[in-house]
Amino acid sequence: GERSDPTFDLWSLGVVAFEAIAGRNPFNRDTPDETLHSIQLGKKIELREAQPDCPEAIVKLFEKLLARERARRPSTARELAHLLRSTAEAIAA
Repeated sequence: GERSDPTFDLWSLGVVAFEAIAGRNPFNRDTPDETLHSIQLGKKIELREAQPDCPEAIVKLFEKLLARERARRPSTARELAHLLRSTAEAIAA
């Protein structure tokens, strides 16, 4: 029931990126109702459940991208780009 804003699109992009890395949707459950409930509560699988060797910087990236609270997510594409650059630099270090 909330108004749509760019954080919804960036969250959705985070879900697709998570699926690409983990091979599964972070919120998917046995039934559509359970999946919706998982999304509403922000209960996602941990990336390391699917990819145990995933770098910590990537894990933290998805914690921000898929945060239930809008204020914790990037609010613009520019913020997302900065977050991605920071993550890449952390992995390279």
